[in-house]
Amino acid sequence: MGGWERFEDVGRIASRFINRIEVPLAGLNVADYFEGFGGTPTGFPLGGFLHHTVLMVPGHPYQVNLVRTYQPPPVPTATVLPLILDLEAVCTEQTSREAANISGRLADLRWVKNKVFFASVTPRLLDLYR
Repeated sequence: MGGWERFEDVGRIASRFINRIEVPLAGLNVADYFEGFGGTPTGFPLGGFLHHTVLMVPGHPYQVNLVRTYQPPPVPTATVLPLILDLEAVCTEQTSREAANISGRLADLRWVKNKVFFASVTPRLLDLYR
């Protein structure tokens, strides 16, 4: 007997994509690239950030882990800053191990992940890659 035969359901199905987006460092305002990105208190320049948000999908057993952060530039003279947008869409309930059920969940999760991606970035960020 393999391993799968003894399980009736799959406990976790997820789709994850980590985006590394280089933006100009001069005059950086992260809110120009990420929707819903809050500013800093007056008089305190941004020195780094890590935002983790959990989004629920109403009417469906899905949630999305949305992480926004940055990768420090490799040299002090860098002219770009790599922003990181990490998206993980997860099914929150067990799924029958039948291939059609798993494929259906993965297709849903991919759609949800893409929907959150485009809702999380600004037109200015998208223009960088057109």
